Amino acid sequence: MSINNKLTEDVRKRLVIFRKSKKITQDDIAAAFGINQPAYSQYENGKNKMLSKAKQTILKDRFGLNIDWLFTGIGEMIVCDKQKNNDFSEHDIEEKGKKITIDYSEYMELKGQIKEQMKLIYSQQKTIEANSRTIDNLTKKNGDAGAV
Repeated sequence: MSINNKLTEDVRKRLVIFRKSKKITQDDIAAAFGINQPAYSQYENGKNKMLSKAKQTILKDRFGLNIDWLFTGIGEMIVCDKQKNNDFSEHDIEEKGKKITIDYSEYMELKGQIKEQMKLIYSQQKTIEANSRTIDNLTKKNGDAGAV
C-alpha cells in the first residue's frame, strides 16, 4: 500500500474515475467510511486534502481499489485478492431461506433497482398524503356547508 495520503488533483481524478468505472456512488463509499455523502464529496472536490490509512484500507478491501494506482497512476486500477471473499467481488444474499452468491455487477444492478423502487414508493406516499389532505379539506367544507 502506498505511503502517501495527500489528495492531489491527480489522485482526486483517479478516485472519481475508479468510482464511476465500478458504478459505485458517493453514498456507497461514504457509508463504508461511516460518513455522509457531503462529507465524502469533499475527498473528490479537494476540500479534504488527506486520505487516512484506514480509509485507504476500506477502499482496497471493500471496493478493490489498488492504492498504489490511486496515488501514482501506476499499475492496475483494481486489485483482487482471491484469498478473501471481498465485498466488491461477491455478495451473499438470502433468498427464501437459501443463501445465494452474486457477483458485484449483479449486486449493483439489484441495488439500482431497489433504489428506483424506493423512489417510486416515496412518490406514491406523497401522492397518498396529498390526496388524504384533499379529502380532509373536502369533508370539512361539506360539513361546514351542511351546518348552514
